[in-house]
Amino acid sequence: MSVRFNPFDEGFRRDPYPVYAALRTSDPVHRSFLDAWVVTRHADVRFVLKDRRFGVDPIPERIAERHRLLAAKGQSLEALLSASRRFFFFLDPPEHTRLRRLVQSLFTPVAVQKMLPIIAGYVDRLVDDLEGRTSFDLIDDFAAPLPVTVIAAMLGVKGYDLRELKSWSLDLSRVLDPLVSLDEYRHMDDIVRGFEAIFRDVFAARGRHAEDDVTSALLAGAAEHNDLTERDLAAICTVLFITGEETTVNLIGNGMLALQRHPEARAKLQADPSLAESAIEELLRFESPVQLTTRVAHEDVEIAGVRVSAGDKVVVGLGAANRDPEVFDAPDELRLDRRPNPHMAFGDGIHYCLGAALARAQGRLAIPKLLARFPTLRLDLDAPLQWRRNIVVRGLSELRASV
Repeated sequence: MSVRFNPFDEGFRRDPYPVYAALRTSDPVHRSFLDAWVVTRHADVRFVLKDRRFGVDPIPERIAERHRLLAAKGQSLEALLSASRRFFFFLDPPEHTRLRRLVQSLFTPVAVQKMLPIIAGYVDRLVDDLEGRTSFDLIDDFAAPLPVTVIAAMLGVKGYDLRELKSWSLDLSRVLDPLVSLDEYRHMDDIVRGFEAIFRDVFAARGRHAEDDVTSALLAGAAEHNDLTERDLAAICTVLFITGEETTVNLIGNGMLALQRHPEARAKLQADPSLAESAIEELLRFESPVQLTTRVAHEDVEIAGVRVSAGDKVVVGLGAANRDPEVFDAPDELRLDRRPNPHMAFGDGIHYCLGAALARAQGRLAIPKLLARFPTLRLDLDAPLQWRRNIVVRGLSELRASV
């Protein structure tokens, strides 16, 4: 029987790895019913992400079509359309290079290293808040508040409801998915307008008094780019907010789930917290927060002997590449001391995740601290896990825990 790649299937959402394994073996450059190629081998995934003959999925064009449709009815997606044209993951060079350069120095490992005491303080505060409780939602009460608090502090966002901003970020991340309803796009447009209002206030405050934060640095760098409007800069801050929050919450949630399902690995990490660095890399590989991304061929290209025509879409299986037995020994085993570990959880090439170092730092601090403070913590796996509807991003909407 031929393998069918269907990311909308509930079984696939629960466990995509058997499908990935079958595709890698029998049909590694698979023609999907979604009118796109699907690549699942590590070598092919890396090839597509690094080869400049492939560009990003032009989702802003899709939003523009919906905008024109609504405009005929006196409605609009104007804010979402404008912002999406400044989101890094929808841009090719040279515009991608120019805009990313404005902020990339602020998210390097060296820059994030300076943030560690602040991140550790937020982790301690969240763990303290859980003290004395017999049960809680690991996602809503720990994994989600941490990154939204960190990225809000880095961007100078103060005095706003962080739970609402977390919800906005979660809903806006759906912009990456291939099939989004018109109502969802309308909701995203409202969210973008909300972020624009917040960042107008932040920009005004930084105009009066610059501080040591990402927004002040962005405004200083943007002074050399006369074509960037306040709305453009708000879009850049918005995409930093999304990417700064999304990967980390899923790293913590997916990672804790993997450790619950592999008690020997969990016990090993609890006994030796110095394993945190390699453990986080293995958790990123084993249950990748971002599973898929899409590229479009700019010209005819051959992938592993299969001809891909100019204009064809290619769905790139990051989660599949991270379980490739040609690269990883016993890939379905969780080995917290795995080295080397050339996983692709953060992608590759020019679109390598800008927030990778920040996500790693939060994971290394958060997961060991949680295990140390609550050594008997157990996740409730009796009820079916609630995986989020997102196709590109893999994460849980809820994860009940007891201590």
